Amino acid sequence: MTATLGSSHDTRETSITAVELDTAAAAVDQMSMPDRLVFLQSLRDGPARALGAGDKWLNLEGVITFFRNFGLGEPGTWVSWVNAGVLEGVGRGVALALDETADDYGNPGAHAWAQYLRQLAAGELATEYAHAQAWSLAKKVGTDYGVALAARHGLTPTPVEQRFLRIAEAYNWAMGNRAPVDALVAFAGYLDDKLAGIEPSAVDRLFSVGSVDGARRGCEIAYAAALIEPSAGSWSQFRPLLGMLPPMFNTLSDDKR
Repeated sequence: MTATLGSSHDTRETSITAVELDTAAAAVDQMSMPDRLVFLQSLRDGPARALGAGDKWLNLEGVITFFRNFGLGEPGTWVSWVNAGVLEGVGRGVALALDETADDYGNPGAHAWAQYLRQLAAGELATEYAHAQAWSLAKKVGTDYGVALAARHGLTPTPVEQRFLRIAEAYNWAMGNRAPVDALVAFAGYLDDKLAGIEPSAVDRLFSVGSVDGARRGCEIAYAAALIEPSAGSWSQFRPLLGMLPPMFNTLSDDKR
């Protein structure tokens, strides 16, 4: 089966053979971001759908869409290797869950995703809270491995990338811990008037594993914040960004599939 993807940001046609569940991180590192989207979309339409998880990595597609749009993650870079570790874990995790292999390539993310898929198939993640906890744990394990993999290749993040990673980690934690997040959103206007008016339904879309747009927009917000170099007493630097958040949140498309 061959899948193709074209985009307004990369006009060349990209094509890879799917689905390569045995694709190692080194091979993913050599893929462009459009090719990585093809890889995930092929996974979604093939073996993941057979496991009842066809829409469970749209969030990751949103992250890669952000990288593509902003020209980040060229092969051999820190961003590329971190993402390659994540995608290797997803592919291996699906293969493990399908009982096609016992080889995890030394990637703990593979076992984390396989465990998530097995719980999903067994009906153990029926509640939104249980599902969010299991998904965010697998994502954390995969990301931590990706960071370690990049370090093994002698790569370290730039200050902006480091701040982006920390915000992404906070986002992932918030995905699995919605109660404090929802409370914060409810009272956000009291913390700063620029945060008034964020709709709870928009927050749902922001944290949905089935939303490409939510993850992409979340990355855009995180990157805008990461570009600000913090300094002592620097809250005022962030206030213009705060004013952008309600409209950015509230215009998220409901593309959950």
